Amino acid sequence: MLKKPIDYEKIDYLISHLIRSLGKETQEIFEEKITIPQFIVLQTISKEKRCNLKDIVNELGTTTGAVSLLIDKMTKLDYVLRERDTTDRRLIWISFTKKGAELYDQITQKRNEVLEHYFSKWTEEETKTFMNLLTKAFSEKGE
Repeated sequence: MLKKPIDYEKIDYLISHLIRSLGKETQEIFEEKITIPQFIVLQTISKEKRCNLKDIVNELGTTTGAVSLLIDKMTKLDYVLRERDTTDRRLIWISFTKKGAELYDQITQKRNEVLEHYFSKWTEEETKTFMNLLTKAFSEKGE
């Protein structure tokens, strides 16, 4: 029996379409309160309750200078705190302010509702399979 070739073009199209749809809905959720890179900073902080600039640089795939400017803006907006490490003055820790934590929680709740809309048509098993496949795809890429 002949093996049917994988239609990578269709996979690319569907992934791109999903990302565009989620991106549009995400931007509507943010209501111009926050940008996507700023949200990624908040996501990064939420993982450990505080992180350093290098963690954020790795998540955003950008430069330390760009992240530093982003953190400056977020500090002025009262979303994050920037603190020097007490033992290593070169290390800067970034954490939530109360306002930043509340904003993150609000946006995360709304994003979860959007994702639930997309994935509610799937069974629990299909959702688990999708998560496993995404995890495998990114782990093989080294992310």
